[in-house]
Amino acid sequence: MQPKPTSANNDLRRGGPHSTIDLLELFWRRRAYLIASMLLTSILGVVYYRLATPMYESSADVLVVQKRPQAITGDHQYESGFEDYLATHLAVIVSPLIVERAIESSNLAALPSFADLEYPEEELVDTIIENLEVEGGSRDLGENADSIMTLAFRCREPDDAPIVVQALLDSYEGFHDEVYRGMTDTTVNLIRQASDLLTNDLAQQEESYSEFRQTSPLVARGTEEVNPLQDRLTSIEVQRSELLLRKAEIEWQLLAIEQAKQDGGDAQQLLSMITELRQQVTTDNGTPAVSTALENQLIQLLDDERALLEHYGPNHPHVQTIRQRIADTRRLFALPTTAHMSAPETSVALTTSAPQRDPVAVYTEYLKQELKRLEISEGLLTVLYDHEHDAAKEHSIFQLKDERFQRNIQRTEALYDVVISRLQEASLIKDFGGFETRVIAPPMYGMKVSPRLKIILPAAALAGILLGCMLAFVVELRDDNFQSCEQIQQQMGVPVVGQIPQFTAARTSRGALAARNVTLAPMLCSFHQPRSMPAESFRTLRTALYFNGQEGTSRVTQITGATAKDGASTVAANLAISLAQTGKRVLLIDADLHQQEQIKLFGIAQPETGLAAIVASDVEPSDAICPTAVENLWLLPAGLLPNGPCELFTSPRFGELINLVRDSYDHVLIDTEPLLVASDPSVIASHADGVLLALGLAHDSRLRAMRAKQMLERIDVNILGVVANRLSGALLTRHQMKRQEDSRSRQARSDSRAVQTVG
Repeated sequence: MQPKPTSANNDLRRGGPHSTIDLLELFWRRRAYLIASMLLTSILGVVYYRLATPMYESSADVLVVQKRPQAITGDHQYESGFEDYLATHLAVIVSPLIVERAIESSNLAALPSFADLEYPEEELVDTIIENLEVEGGSRDLGENADSIMTLAFRCREPDDAPIVVQALLDSYEGFHDEVYRGMTDTTVNLIRQASDLLTNDLAQQEESYSEFRQTSPLVARGTEEVNPLQDRLTSIEVQRSELLLRKAEIEWQLLAIEQAKQDGGDAQQLLSMITELRQQVTTDNGTPAVSTALENQLIQLLDDERALLEHYGPNHPHVQTIRQRIADTRRLFALPTTAHMSAPETSVALTTSAPQRDPVAVYTEYLKQELKRLEISEGLLTVLYDHEHDAAKEHSIFQLKDERFQRNIQRTEALYDVVISRLQEASLIKDFGGFETRVIAPPMYGMKVSPRLKIILPAAALAGILLGCMLAFVVELRDDNFQSCEQIQQQMGVPVVGQIPQFTAARTSRGALAARNVTLAPMLCSFHQPRSMPAESFRTLRTALYFNGQEGTSRVTQITGATAKDGASTVAANLAISLAQTGKRVLLIDADLHQQEQIKLFGIAQPETGLAAIVASDVEPSDAICPTAVENLWLLPAGLLPNGPCELFTSPRFGELINLVRDSYDHVLIDTEPLLVASDPSVIASHADGVLLALGLAHDSRLRAMRAKQMLERIDVNILGVVANRLSGALLTRHQMKRQEDSRSRQARSDSRAVQTVG
């Protein structure tokens, strides 16, 4: 026989209100999955909220107003291609053309929000369009504002969102002006674009020229930029020319003095010639060059004399040498006037400060020293000139660039002036047609729109509920355990006659039991705790089986289970005690030859004779049956295990024994081995009036129960019902509530029928 479909599948097939109740019960049983799923998804939601990149949104509202054609156009039938179509404006503003213009005009690629793009040129347009949202009608006014469109953009940086929105608005307005203006407006726009380009070009040129000037070595002279090295070259060349002229004059004077000496001129003649030579050599300001040089030399010597006197005395050799040079210089300085003085006066003037020296020799020596100085100066100036000349060649490149910059700027300025003049001269035809756009709500600082905790948590909780429901269904479909007594009855087609809760051994000390001379095991709650809930459940089972108006129909009852964990022996012992407490004579037969749990429960020592001895030999039943500590309850233990136990229960002697005890006792209970463990229960079932199947609601209880039922159905025995053993507190509470509801429903129906009868 194939197992019947699961309860969940049956409920789904049947539908109706009962399915809803079953679903609620299913979710209540599997509420741990729902709670765990909600907690998990909520935690994941919080983690996502913490780790997710925040997104900020900035939006702007744009008013689109239709223009009126003016009489100046002369065309009153003018209609724009975009007239009265706000959807077209919505599509245009998010088009790649507008986005590309915005990127180029506002340099959106440099914003931090797009810094992580691997290929900005290819991905930036798609990225902006994906995060762009445009809708008709203001968010505050809704669809009633049919002339307003809202543009919103989301990105990671709150500062970037309004920049992108504003760039898109600017790009859209520029495109809008191009489409809706007439030819004149197009011309004006082209001129303005050219003006903007020239302005930007001029600004860039000026900026480039400014940067060039900051690094250029050129200096300003008036309105022109000149190379300072050229001025220095000119100055050096002038000085070198002056030195050459001065050198030629000195050489000429030395040659003249030398020629005069060779011609045999006397001292007076030489002195007069020196005086005339000095008067001929003058500077540009009319001052004799020799006098100026001697004056400068005299000043330098006097400064040296003062410096030496600070460290040495007046008689020091260095001081005497300096003073001698001072005297010679003064004497040479006085030569121009000496030729016009008498000889005695001249002698006196020459000897007042220094010893007598030949003025011609002094002057000649002076000229030679001056000639050497000029040669040295000429050499230095020549070297300096060569160096500056090489540097000037390099700096001339900057001067050429400077001139090129100035020419370009002048040309751009001239072109800019022409464009401006044409723009001023153009006749603008405004309000030609189409639409005019106005930003009525400019983009503000980006507001955080995601992630939002008040949205994430409810969504996560809902996802957790759905996930928990799915898990509950999956677990329910894969679960091999019965979840309720109704499920047992529906799938097995056998009534549930007893519902035994999970209970522990009675807390009675061995000393107290010994004082009362009681040897019963604590698991016999019907004896030790007669007022407890487990004892009451056994009394309910007793009533359902034997006191339901059909007394005597099942005097011999076999109690078995699918496996040992179903607790059939404990159920049999407690049920036997409950029956004996009603005053009926009850015999409990322990037919479990392997475990023999009943002698352990009732505290009876292993007897020498028992069920095995009665069936296998001529032992009388009265010699093997022993009384128990419970009044009206006797126990027939299994006894010693014989060889071939299966043959023991198939013998006619076992059938005779059952017939004998059936007539001798009011109720006979047979505790047998589990059905799925041995074959003995199947053999014994053929001798019993009915079989009571104990089923512990543990793992794989559904599979065990169905297999046990199939075995009983094959031997065609009377299945009295199922005892749901070891029910949890929650299941038992629901079953009790269910029974109370059923009881109230039956009472209500009975009262209704009574009222109808009376009526």
